[in-house]
Amino acid sequence: MRSRLRQVPGPLWALIAMTTVLAVAWAIASPPLVGADESGHFAYVQHVAETGSAPSSTGKRTLSTEQDTFMRVYGLDRTIGALYARPSTSHLDRDAFRTLERGFGHDQRADGDGPNQFAQNGPLYYSVGAVAYRLTPGGRIVDRVFAVRMVGALLYLAIVVMTWFIAAELFRAEWPRTLAASAVALQPKLGNVAGMVSPDIFLAAIWTAFALVALRSVRHGLTVRRGVLLGALTGASVLTHGRGLALVVPLCAVLLLALPRPRVDWRAHRRPLAIALSLAAAAGVAGFLYTRAKTGVAYGGELDQAAGGAGSTGSLHGLVAYLATYYFGAYEAFGPVLAPQYGYRQGYIETFFGSLGSLDVLFKPHVYDWLQFLAAAGLVALWTQVAIFRRALLRRWREVAVLVVLVVSQVALLHVAAYRDIVQTNGVGILWSGRYLLPLIAVFGVTVAYVCSHLPRRAQPVVAGVVLAAGVAFQLSSLAITLDRFYG
Repeated sequence: MRSRLRQVPGPLWALIAMTTVLAVAWAIASPPLVGADESGHFAYVQHVAETGSAPSSTGKRTLSTEQDTFMRVYGLDRTIGALYARPSTSHLDRDAFRTLERGFGHDQRADGDGPNQFAQNGPLYYSVGAVAYRLTPGGRIVDRVFAVRMVGALLYLAIVVMTWFIAAELFRAEWPRTLAASAVALQPKLGNVAGMVSPDIFLAAIWTAFALVALRSVRHGLTVRRGVLLGALTGASVLTHGRGLALVVPLCAVLLLALPRPRVDWRAHRRPLAIALSLAAAAGVAGFLYTRAKTGVAYGGELDQAAGGAGSTGSLHGLVAYLATYYFGAYEAFGPVLAPQYGYRQGYIETFFGSLGSLDVLFKPHVYDWLQFLAAAGLVALWTQVAIFRRALLRRWREVAVLVVLVVSQVALLHVAAYRDIVQTNGVGILWSGRYLLPLIAVFGVTVAYVCSHLPRRAQPVVAGVVLAAGVAFQLSSLAITLDRFYG
């Protein structure tokens, strides 16, 4: 064990230390239960921990008596969506709640049976959160919230470490690995989501682990162990959230890509193939039946119908019109313009890098202008490098295919679900947020490292240094404005 620890590179140790500090900082940057949808997610965790079962889409109380009282006494509920509201820091409110809290028992913690809009989610993340909830010493709700948040903090650290090893499968030099993991660690949205109760960070960790095992499978061969891991991770993704269904496509692609080359006996691979597919299929059936039993529809918008919607699910022509509007702006030649106020900038820039806290911590418009410019410059550089180094990429086409399939499958499912939601709500609903792209965060980090490592030799350290400096500044400023939003 000690010998393995001594083999860990110094830059990775530095990243682990930095990420640990950032994880704790984000866990305390926002007051309890005011993150995006955090109160509903914690209500799910609490109900599982107290009763052993998930809440439903019907019921008498959305929040338990304890959680509802906690949020009202401290004024946490009024801060959500109200930019100038602040939680109470009065010692009178603190003393009043502690008096009430001493009178709360199991009944007051277990009566949040619904309706809970997240009852359509799979139970896996909430079950893990329930373990942290139950292991929390003492009986204070604020301690239990922080304990569940720390699950996300640990997953944040795991994502950064796994990104390092993903980059190790792709780059020989150490500095691109460091850059890839740093780009992930310094992404403020990832830290923000990790610092609150949310299944999004759990899903991101699952996808990152899948990417690592998938790359090793196509590079070194599919073994029984890797087949078990691929199937289990796909099943975990399906049992976490409806968006996790998108991992089924990469699973099938990886199993095909990992098949041995010609003249090799592929019959030895039948067992890992069967195990992987069986685990994923079993989890898919279990998740479908579980979420359908709780809400009447499976996984909300991803399978049956969009959230709260009814009626038409749209058409292929309408989907094309929506995609054209999303990426190129309103263009009526494709048909009726759908949700023209929400497109590429909002989905890939503003809500991927910003929209922190309870979705109301925003940067100034010129910051997003620069981010959009830099993203466009990065994409141009990437496509240029793909054209220049196409032969080298073709020699490693299996690894490239894994990363591409991960991106395409997730983005495709997001667009289909978002389009159906727009159709069923007449353009009111927008089922898309930048945090939904976090399962692809390792691909983001690897892409940044690839672009920087394939620049002219003299430009590589300069650009990499600028990227790291910008990441540090962006991360610290994100924490600063989040703290100012709630405590300033």
